[in-house]
This record gives sequence, C-alpha cells and structure tokens, in this order.
Amino acid sequence: MDTVQEIVKSLKHKFFADGEVLYNLVEFCGCLETKPEKHLGLGAEGIAIVPFYLASGKRMELYEYSLTAALLAPYGFEQHVLKVTKKTRIRDIPEDLLYLHRACYLEYKKNKKGECYIAKKGLQDYFAFLLNDPALALLAEKACGAFCKEHLWVEIF
Repeated sequence: MDTVQEIVKSLKHKFFADGEVLYNLVEFCGCLETKPEKHLGLGAEGIAIVPFYLASGKRMELYEYSLTAALLAPYGFEQHVLKVTKKTRIRDIPEDLLYLHRACYLEYKKNKKGECYIAKKGLQDYFAFLLNDPALALLAEKACGAFCKEHLWVEIF
C-alpha cells in the first residue's frame, strides 16, 4: 500500500523560510488518480492537511478548510462537529457550517500492526471539494483578485 508520505515526495513543492513545505493540490490529485489502491497508508501518526492559496506573491492559509482526520471511533462525525462548534444539537448548527465541516472531515483506521490508513476516495473527495467549492473560490478571488485551481497548495503533517 502506498503511503501519503511516499506520494508527496514525488510532488512539486515550495519551501518557505518559516519551515512550511507546500505541495500543489492539482498535481496531488493527478497522482492519486494513477494509484490503483483503495487505501493509502498514513504511518502511525494519522494525517493533517492545511490548504493554502498562493497567488500574486501572497500566501493565504485557508485554515477553515483544513482536513480534520479522526481515528474511526464509535461516535463519529456528529460528536466531532458538536464538540468543535460547541453546540449540543446538530440542528443548531447552520447548514453552511455543517456542510464545510462534513466536507473537511475524514476518518481513518488502524491495521493490526498499528499503522493508520485512509480511504483514497475520501481524500479525493476532500480535494475535489477544495478545488470546486464556490465559497473558497470567492475567498481567494477577494484576497488575490482571481481564483485559479493551480494556485491551491497543501501542507501535510
């Protein structure tokens, strides 16, 4: 099984003085398409992904679009979103916020060796959301004057 870490080693990247290393999202998506596996290894630590928009000499962190990856647990997404929003009922969460949290949430599992793995399709769905979300495009357009999918990059932990 390929790991996310192995895949990112093959991608175009940008280094920044503060230590951040960003990988081009469009290229990452293309690389995932070539992988026949249904799952990707994460090692023993899980995964965190923070998207950025780079354009016109600006670097905009899209923190609200960060991937929340949780070890598969009996309570799942609903308990996660209630905790993050500090609400007691799902119906109290605005639909747009619930949509954003659902799109940026992914569960992973551990095998018998203790290694974490994630469904490739889940990661692809998250990336497709980043590339096609109208609110994200509008945010980037307001900050940088235009939106171009090729200017989306991700930091992976």
